[in-house]
Amino acid sequence: MKNILILEITKQELLQELRDTIVKEIKLLLEDTDRNKKTLLTRKEVCELLDISESTLNRWTKDGRLVTHNKGNRVYYKRSDVEDF
Repeated sequence: MKNILILEITKQELLQELRDTIVKEIKLLLEDTDRNKKTLLTRKEVCELLDISESTLNRWTKDGRLVTHNKGNRVYYKRSDVEDF
């Protein structure tokens, strides 16, 4: 564990540094959360991303080129699978 030596810093400056660090970390966490939310793509998003028609996507899915992941009645595709395709 590192020992940190703080010299000549006021209480207000220390609090401001803590606030700034906390805000920065929260922003990074929120960005990661937004990216993780989009790990599953809808059929429409996949078609737009790959610039293909829905019938092409249907054919590729039926042929096993792209694997679907179902949640209830909805069909999704993993972003990593689509990007690797």
